[in-house]
Amino acid sequence: MKCTIVISTLAYYDLEDAVVYYESKVKGLGKRMEADFWKSVDSIQKSSLGYRIRYVFYRQRMLEKFPYAVIYEVLDKEIIIYRVAHLKLQPEKKFKI
Repeated sequence: MKCTIVISTLAYYDLEDAVVYYESKVKGLGKRMEADFWKSVDSIQKSSLGYRIRYVFYRQRMLEKFPYAVIYEVLDKEIIIYRVAHLKLQPEKKFKI
């Protein structure tokens, strides 16, 4: 059974900031970043426990082509995505929810 995906407001802001940034650098790059994010979300939904716990009870799924990670938690039948964190810029903030 697939879990329901819940994306926090902070994660949406993280994603929006990243998409706007990449789109301002190269036309179409922001859309590729967003597609990479949704591909990662699909992967998490298919195998939510397949990614190891990185901090307390948060799990991390790396994006394939961008230096970002999806930070999430699995609760019963829900997967809560808390952050879309850039791993090279202020990596210590990725688990600040």
